[in-house]
Amino acid sequence: QETLRAGKRVGDGGGLAEDAIKGGGSTKNTGKLMYDADGNYTGGRTKAELDALADDPAHMGSKRQVDIEKGIHEQKVGLGVEESGKIKGPITRDPSGKAEFFDADGQAWDVKSFNSYYKPKQGGFTLQSAMRSINKSLSEGEHVILDTTNLSSQHLSELLVELEKQNLMDKIILWP
Repeated sequence: QETLRAGKRVGDGGGLAEDAIKGGGSTKNTGKLMYDADGNYTGGRTKAELDALADDPAHMGSKRQVDIEKGIHEQKVGLGVEESGKIKGPITRDPSGKAEFFDADGQAWDVKSFNSYYKPKQGGFTLQSAMRSINKSLSEGEHVILDTTNLSSQHLSELLVELEKQNLMDKIILWP
Protein backbone atom coordinates (compact mmCIF):
# COMPACT_ATOMS: atom_id res chain seq x y z
CA GLN A 1 0.00 0.00 0.00
CA GLU A 2 1.13 3.47 -0.78
CA THR A 3 1.06 6.01 1.99
CA LEU A 4 1.97 9.63 1.48
CA ARG A 5 3.04 11.83 4.34
CA ALA A 6 3.79 15.54 4.00
CA GLY A 7 3.91 15.22 0.22
CA LYS A 8 6.23 12.20 0.10
CA ARG A 9 5.49 8.56 -0.36
CA VAL A 10 6.38 6.60 2.73
CA GLY A 11 8.50 3.57 2.01
CA ASP A 12 9.69 4.37 -1.50
CA GLY A 13 12.18 7.11 -0.82
CA GLY A 14 10.31 10.12 -2.09
CA GLY A 15 8.37 11.48 -5.03
CA LEU A 16 5.78 14.19 -4.64
CA ALA A 17 2.15 13.38 -5.15
CA GLU A 18 -0.02 15.98 -6.86
CA ASP A 19 -2.90 15.66 -4.39
CA ALA A 20 -0.59 15.92 -1.39
CA ILE A 21 1.01 19.05 -2.83
CA LYS A 22 -2.38 20.68 -3.49
CA GLY A 23 -3.91 19.75 -0.15
CA GLY A 24 -0.79 19.81 1.95
CA GLY A 25 -1.63 16.37 3.28
CA SER A 26 -1.37 12.74 2.32
CA THR A 27 -3.41 9.95 0.73
CA LYS A 28 -3.57 6.20 1.18
CA ASN A 29 -5.08 4.65 -1.97
CA THR A 30 -8.39 6.41 -1.33
CA GLY A 31 -8.02 9.66 -3.20
CA LYS A 32 -8.71 11.37 0.15
CA LEU A 33 -6.18 13.26 2.20
CA MET A 34 -5.38 10.97 5.13
CA TYR A 35 -3.08 13.46 6.90
CA ASP A 36 -3.37 17.21 7.23
CA ALA A 37 -0.63 19.69 6.35
CA ASP A 38 0.88 19.27 9.84
CA GLY A 39 1.10 15.49 9.49
CA ASN A 40 -1.87 14.73 11.77
CA TYR A 41 -3.93 11.69 10.82
CA THR A 42 -7.48 12.63 9.73
CA GLY A 43 -8.55 9.42 8.01
CA GLY A 44 -9.73 11.51 5.07
CA ARG A 45 -12.31 13.38 7.14
CA THR A 46 -13.44 16.95 6.71
CA LYS A 47 -13.09 19.45 9.54
CA ALA A 48 -16.80 19.03 10.30
CA GLU A 49 -16.39 15.25 10.53
CA LEU A 50 -13.37 15.63 12.81
CA ASP A 51 -15.33 18.06 15.00
CA ALA A 52 -18.16 15.50 15.21
CA LEU A 53 -15.68 12.89 16.51
CA ALA A 54 -14.68 15.32 19.27
CA ASP A 55 -18.28 16.19 20.20
CA ASP A 56 -19.28 13.72 22.90
CA PRO A 57 -23.08 13.20 22.98
CA ALA A 58 -22.74 12.14 26.63
CA HIS A 59 -21.96 15.82 27.35
CA MET A 60 -24.38 17.25 24.78
CA GLY A 61 -24.12 21.00 24.60
CA SER A 62 -21.70 21.30 27.50
CA LYS A 63 -19.46 24.35 27.32
CA ARG A 64 -17.35 23.23 30.29
CA GLN A 65 -13.70 23.22 29.26
CA VAL A 66 -13.12 19.82 30.90
CA ASP A 67 -15.87 18.24 28.75
CA ILE A 68 -14.55 19.86 25.58
CA GLU A 69 -11.00 18.68 26.33
CA LYS A 70 -12.23 15.17 27.12
CA GLY A 71 -14.04 14.99 23.78
CA ILE A 72 -10.96 16.18 21.91
CA HIS A 73 -8.83 13.63 23.75
CA GLU A 74 -11.27 10.83 22.89
CA GLN A 75 -11.14 11.92 19.24
CA LYS A 76 -7.33 11.71 19.35
CA VAL A 77 -7.46 8.24 20.93
CA GLY A 78 -10.04 7.00 18.41
CA LEU A 79 -8.10 8.32 15.43
CA GLY A 80 -4.89 6.87 16.88
CA VAL A 81 -6.26 3.32 17.08
CA GLU A 82 -7.85 3.69 13.66
CA GLU A 83 -4.57 4.88 12.13
CA SER A 84 -2.69 2.00 13.78
CA GLY A 85 -5.10 -0.50 12.24
CA LYS A 86 -6.14 -1.84 15.65
CA ILE A 87 -9.78 -1.12 14.77
CA LYS A 88 -11.34 -0.97 11.34
CA GLY A 89 -12.14 2.55 10.23
CA PRO A 90 -13.65 4.84 9.60
CA ILE A 91 -14.82 5.25 13.18
CA THR A 92 -17.92 7.28 13.97
CA ARG A 93 -19.21 8.74 17.24
CA ASP A 94 -21.91 6.76 19.03
CA PRO A 95 -24.83 9.21 18.81
CA SER A 96 -26.35 7.81 22.02
CA GLY A 97 -23.29 8.83 24.05
CA LYS A 98 -23.18 5.36 25.62
CA ALA A 99 -19.92 4.29 23.94
CA GLU A 100 -17.41 6.62 22.31
CA PHE A 101 -17.23 5.16 18.81
CA PHE A 102 -18.44 2.54 16.38
CA ASP A 103 -15.88 0.93 14.11
CA ALA A 104 -16.58 0.15 10.44
CA ASP A 105 -18.09 -3.21 11.45
CA GLY A 106 -20.52 -1.61 13.92
CA GLN A 107 -18.68 -2.69 17.07
CA ALA A 108 -19.08 -0.15 19.90
CA TRP A 109 -15.86 1.03 21.57
CA ASP A 110 -15.59 2.83 24.90
CA VAL A 111 -12.44 4.77 25.85
CA LYS A 112 -11.30 4.16 29.42
CA SER A 113 -8.65 6.40 30.94
CA PHE A 114 -7.29 5.88 34.44
CA ASN A 115 -4.88 8.11 36.31
CA SER A 116 -2.12 6.87 38.58
CA TYR A 117 -1.09 10.37 39.54
CA TYR A 118 -4.10 11.23 41.70
CA LYS A 119 -4.84 9.73 45.08
CA PRO A 120 -7.59 7.09 44.88
CA LYS A 121 -9.93 9.27 46.97
CA GLN A 122 -9.48 12.00 44.34
CA GLY A 123 -10.42 9.70 41.46
CA GLY A 124 -7.01 8.10 41.00
CA PHE A 125 -6.40 4.54 39.87
CA THR A 126 -7.45 1.53 41.87
CA LEU A 127 -7.55 -1.90 40.29
CA GLN A 128 -11.01 -2.56 41.70
CA SER A 129 -12.59 0.62 40.26
CA ALA A 130 -10.82 0.19 36.91
CA MET A 131 -12.06 -3.39 36.55
CA ARG A 132 -15.59 -2.36 37.58
CA SER A 133 -15.59 0.35 34.89
CA ILE A 134 -14.19 -1.96 32.19
CA ASN A 135 -16.56 -4.81 33.07
CA LYS A 136 -19.55 -2.44 32.93
CA SER A 137 -18.66 -1.46 29.34
CA LEU A 138 -18.05 -5.08 28.34
CA SER A 139 -21.38 -6.15 29.88
CA GLU A 140 -23.10 -3.62 27.61
CA GLY A 141 -21.54 -5.18 24.49
CA GLU A 142 -18.84 -2.56 24.10
CA HIS A 143 -15.17 -3.25 23.59
CA VAL A 144 -12.65 -1.04 25.38
CA ILE A 145 -9.83 1.20 24.22
CA LEU A 146 -7.59 1.47 27.26
CA ASP A 147 -5.84 4.84 27.27
CA THR A 148 -2.61 4.16 29.16
CA THR A 149 -1.34 7.76 28.99
CA ASN A 150 -1.70 8.46 32.72
CA LEU A 151 -1.06 4.99 34.11
CA SER A 152 2.18 4.19 35.88
CA SER A 153 3.98 1.08 34.63
CA GLN A 154 3.09 -0.65 37.92
CA HIS A 155 -0.63 0.11 37.61
CA LEU A 156 -0.65 -0.82 33.92
CA SER A 157 1.01 -4.13 34.76
CA GLU A 158 -1.52 -4.85 37.54
CA LEU A 159 -4.40 -4.05 35.21
CA LEU A 160 -3.07 -6.19 32.36
CA VAL A 161 -2.52 -9.15 34.69
CA GLU A 162 -6.12 -8.89 35.89
CA LEU A 163 -7.49 -8.50 32.35
CA GLU A 164 -5.53 -11.60 31.29
CA LYS A 165 -6.71 -13.51 34.38
CA GLN A 166 -10.32 -12.73 33.43
CA ASN A 167 -9.69 -13.59 29.72
CA LEU A 168 -10.77 -10.13 28.57
CA MET A 169 -7.83 -9.09 26.40
CA ASP A 170 -9.60 -10.03 23.17
CA LYS A 171 -11.99 -7.12 23.80
CA ILE A 172 -9.33 -4.60 24.89
CA ILE A 173 -7.04 -2.39 22.81
CA LEU A 174 -4.19 -0.45 24.40
CA TRP A 175 -3.45 3.10 23.31
CA PRO A 176 -0.97 4.55 22.67
